[in-house]
Amino acid sequence: MTQLDSIFTSDATTVISDSVAIEETIPQTPVQVLRLLPKDTTSVELPQYYREGQFVGDTLYYQEVDAGDYGVSGTPLAHMAVHDDLITLLLLGCLLFFCFTLSHFWDFFTRQTEALFYSRKSEQAEGTGIEFQIMLGLLAVSCLVCSILYYLYAMIFVSETYILSSEYLLLAIIFAVFVGYHALRFLAYHLVNITFFGSRLDKKFLTSILFLSDVVGILLLPGVFLLSYSEFSAFSMIIYAGFVVFLVKILSFYKSYDIFFKRNAYFLQIILYFCTLEIIPLVMLISGLSAIVDILKVN
Repeated sequence: MTQLDSIFTSDATTVISDSVAIEETIPQTPVQVLRLLPKDTTSVELPQYYREGQFVGDTLYYQEVDAGDYGVSGTPLAHMAVHDDLITLLLLGCLLFFCFTLSHFWDFFTRQTEALFYSRKSEQAEGTGIEFQIMLGLLAVSCLVCSILYYLYAMIFVSETYILSSEYLLLAIIFAVFVGYHALRFLAYHLVNITFFGSRLDKKFLTSILFLSDVVGILLLPGVFLLSYSEFSAFSMIIYAGFVVFLVKILSFYKSYDIFFKRNAYFLQIILYFCTLEIIPLVMLISGLSAIVDILKVN
């Protein structure tokens, strides 16, 4: 049976209108198909990529041969701090600052450590103005260490892309949150302590809390280095960070009891005091950081 206006048929050779005969051997290019038609059939102008080039007559030229997909699909590499120059510089700066302060003010930190466990040495632990400024500087560096740790946590467990022009803006926001947390925390402690216990006990307690806040950064820095530049797992780092925070909170609870409630022994009051000024702000900090990261991530 003859099929009109057709080029390919089920037979090997087919007679078409105007006595055009073709053989189905290999797929035809658009140029070859148009050459088989009469001149007055079409006036289609072919794009440049459909026109025959200089390699058409070559023996290595195979038209319309499907080469398939190139390569295989893979999983993108997770964010690694070892390849991040800014994170490396910040961690090295924190390490150098900790080493400098500990080497030059070792006696002061020794007195502060003894004052944590021996209340009779608390009066001797009160430092000078320069030592207090060093403790404030250590607090800022501790906030930076904590912000880097949470930044790495967000990159590993939450998302690697955010609606910010730079991922370092996320690090700056987290750092600002930690600084605001400590500022509001110390302000709340000062207002409560000076109202109910007096300025002398308030100064003694704030010195101890400031020192414990510095200890958090000092203890977390080795873990951040292990997480960034070794095969230390993120889950192990979470456990280590939780242990450090728990240890510091226990020491804070002990100091609040030793300074304010040891003579009166009001158990309910110390629980209320500690939960209001320590546990609730910590829960708000974690919840706030989680909400910020969740809002800024790209869904």
